[in-house]
Amino acid sequence: MGCSLNKQARRKKPCRQTFVRALTEKIILLEEDMSEIRRKRGKESEVHEQQVRAFEAKQTGWVYERKRLREEIKQLKKESEEKDRRIQRLIQNNSINYDQHNITIDEENYKGKDWQHVGASYNYLMMMENMREEQLRREEAIEKWKRLYLAIKTELDDLIERTCRGGRGYWRVEDETTEELQREVKAKEETIAVLKARLAAREEEGRKMKTEVDILRQSSRIMSHAKRTKYVMRPISRRLHF
Repeated sequence: MGCSLNKQARRKKPCRQTFVRALTEKIILLEEDMSEIRRKRGKESEVHEQQVRAFEAKQTGWVYERKRLREEIKQLKKESEEKDRRIQRLIQNNSINYDQHNITIDEENYKGKDWQHVGASYNYLMMMENMREEQLRREEAIEKWKRLYLAIKTELDDLIERTCRGGRGYWRVEDETTEELQREVKAKEETIAVLKARLAAREEEGRKMKTEVDILRQSSRIMSHAKRTKYVMRPISRRLHF
């Protein structure tokens, strides 16, 4: 009887060890998968934070550039208005009739005046013409800066809007990916918990089986010892009887 129990215990022990080893390996693989998922998640979060910081830096640069262009346009407009006021004062003080690019001088300015005065008047008229041309150039420059400012503003507004839309889409996709990863991690954790529970149950069952086998072995040894004692006592009793 003891031999048969020992054989059964030896047959069951390798099966139990194989099952426990398989469960342990599976738990290790699942934990490695979870570590890989956490690592990928951390890397994605780091990349996303870098993109957010870069976008915030670009926004700051855009705001500064728009402010600079606005101030420059104001300065050019102020200088142009100041030039206009100076030209108007010169025209009023010298009674010069100026109509677009045709400048006329009253005939009274020529009567009774020498050629030197006429030359001075001519030089003055040339100076006024140059000032008018400079004013036109400044107006053209202001218009150019206005168009450039509007083009840059439109482009920046469009870029900000597209970036915000793209950022919302990216964050929505990232949130969905995060939820999916969290569900996957939760499922793996539940699987690991179940496997650990099964492993603990198997180990407990193995301990109980080992205890039962030890008890059976002790019982077998006691019974074998009792039988040997009985067989030894019979000849002694016979000799005593004779």
